[in-house]
Amino acid sequence: TLWLDRLADMQSEFSFEWMSEHLGWSVAGGWHALLPLPLPFTKEAAGVVATRLRQLQAIFPEVAFETSANYASFGDADAEAAFVNAIAETTPCGILLDLHNVYAESVNLGFDARVFLEQLDLDRVLEIHLSGGSESEASWMPSGRVFRLDSHDGPVPEPVWRITTWSPITSASVTGAFGECTASWAPVPASCSAIASPVSLVTSRRSPS
Repeated sequence: TLWLDRLADMQSEFSFEWMSEHLGWSVAGGWHALLPLPLPFTKEAAGVVATRLRQLQAIFPEVAFETSANYASFGDADAEAAFVNAIAETTPCGILLDLHNVYAESVNLGFDARVFLEQLDLDRVLEIHLSGGSESEASWMPSGRVFRLDSHDGPVPEPVWRITTWSPITSASVTGAFGECTASWAPVPASCSAIASPVSLVTSRRSPS
């Protein structure tokens, strides 16, 4: 496809060590969503994702997909970690662990973030993201329900900071870690610096396989 051709051109120019992509779908019946939408936690869906990831593996040395920040779930939200593991094993590939995404999903879907991480295959984590966010406005939903947004426009929540000190995370051997923040969050330099320091504590360079 044109998209894969463009990625191949970029890889030829810049020689990236790895490439990661969001997990989800965004096009159906001619409609395009602005954000990745949740997948059903099925063997068939895992197989489709694995097939797409293998197309990227033909271009990049290493490939990973990002843990989601969904606001709804097609099935039992407690089954998501096993679904993520199945994709990583079937492909096989790495996982981009976005800690704020995990926290946001735990708030929105009502599961325990620590249990999710305990079930996740942390040996496959290639990259870690750390960020903040905000809450949606109650007026967005007829019910008045408020969702945790992965909007990168607020401070890192205390529960996410605590995750960075959890020993299975600090001992995970990852290739890269990144702090994410938007220009709307002021003061940006100080905020991003505050993120970068603890990220460096949970990052170690992996030995070549």
